[in-house]
Amino acid sequence: MKIDFKNKHVLYTGVCILIVFVIIILSLTYWKAPLTITTNTPNQQDTTTPTTPTTNKVNTPVATLSYTQALKIYADKRLQFSYDKNNICLVTPNYAVYKKGTKIMLDNRHSQQISISVGGVVYNVKGYDFKIITLTTTAPLPYSMAINCGFGKNNATIILQQ
Repeated sequence: MKIDFKNKHVLYTGVCILIVFVIIILSLTYWKAPLTITTNTPNQQDTTTPTTPTTNKVNTPVATLSYTQALKIYADKRLQFSYDKNNICLVTPNYAVYKKGTKIMLDNRHSQQISISVGGVVYNVKGYDFKIITLTTTAPLPYSMAINCGFGKNNATIILQQ
């Protein structure tokens, strides 16, 4: 079967517009500035080695925080993760604004390990455990970071600013 288009230039123009639209969407989706997050977990030791040898320096482990100490330090910088009766991951608070470089606490109040994504970086936090992370990015500020947990997407949002 042969299709005869009387106005082929309309078809070609439409296809070109569609291709340009797809390129714009892909560039906005995949070419964002990368997010950099550093983590400190309970019981983690400093394993970095100096670039120049030292003779009088003693390698001491980083002090670990108990849950009670972390609650006091990160009282206003804590994201608490739990599940409701329908097995949906809940984040409290579900919206927060922090300055670039702020350390926050990811607090898992569920009995099982939760997979938590902060701005695309995934952390596995054991049941009733926590992780301390530093929020930073090379993207222009303010920067919106999606928080995903479990099988959910966009369970919460962090706005990162200067």
